[in-house]
Amino acid sequence: MDNPATDTPPPPLKRNSNDVGWEYGLLCDPRVPDKVRCRLCGKEFSGGVYRMKEHIGHLQGNVSACPRSSKEDQEKCKNAIMEAKEKKNKKRKHEEAIRAEVNINKSSNVEELEKELGTLKAPHFQDCYH
Repeated sequence: MDNPATDTPPPPLKRNSNDVGWEYGLLCDPRVPDKVRCRLCGKEFSGGVYRMKEHIGHLQGNVSACPRSSKEDQEKCKNAIMEAKEKKNKKRKHEEAIRAEVNINKSSNVEELEKELGTLKAPHFQDCYH
């Protein structure tokens, strides 16, 4: 008989993603998505594919630079990080612009509602304790 526990293929060593960082990194353990190993130098670190791109791209601050990455590899990873930052900033500015268009003025809203519905009164509760 077939044993389903042994017939299933092992989990992939990269995430199901088109991110350029996965060209340079592998998951150390498929159950821990943030633990990554560099394919070029073998260094392992936490922080996922973003840290991998910083490592390959020689971006200082979070990880050491990969001693084996080429100038082309470095540029590819730097560009990927910059494009993601620009996209995030563009989205944030768009959301701020939409929020700025919405002007909530409570007093005018209450006045408009009173014109439509009549004067708003507080709810009246029956006294249950005679």
